Amino acid sequence: MWRGCTQHVAPALRPQLVVAISGCDSGFGKALAVRLAQDDGFIVLAGCLTTANVEELTKLKLPNFHAAPLDVTKDASVTAFVDTLTALIAADAPKRQLYALVNNAGVGTGGCVDWLTMDDYQFDMNVNYFGLIRLTKACLPLLKQAAKATHAAKSGSKPRVVNMTSSAGLVVAPFMSPYCGSKHAAEVSETFVHFLCTLDDCVPY
Repeated sequence: MWRGCTQHVAPALRPQLVVAISGCDSGFGKALAVRLAQDDGFIVLAGCLTTANVEELTKLKLPNFHAAPLDVTKDASVTAFVDTLTALIAADAPKRQLYALVNNAGVGTGGCVDWLTMDDYQFDMNVNYFGLIRLTKACLPLLKQAAKATHAAKSGSKPRVVNMTSSAGLVVAPFMSPYCGSKHAAEVSETFVHFLCTLDDCVPY
């Protein structure tokens, strides 16, 4: 995930490149957001499900680090997050562009099929599959804008979408049918290649 964001990007370009990440409340998302801002010099917008975690990340006071609420299952929340992202980019346009969207938000529900409910299956699908698509579609205008700017400047910092899926989407794990099903669905991100490659310069991961 980290290599997908930093590969082939000259350090001198990074202070004008924005990385937006979902699921930064804990784990991979939080660690990636902090590292990209603190160690690698990118501008980061970290999306968190809870207000408490937004406040916790804000208290870190890292340079070029921003946190905002984000529930990938809610249209209004995604719209508000992308509005924040758009304003962050516009603050130093046209030099500043969206460099990467990292779809990291994820949940995992487990248990025997006979006592899992349809709500359990729907919950995992809403976050791991529909949430990934919802946020990607909302960010497409910014990715297209960045692709055009990159192509014109020949900067080499191609915008990209990094989707966090799982081996569980390819190999079934016992008692994890909601999670495995949703992660298998998320493998649809490979089909983004066919669309994104029609842009001047955009790299899907």
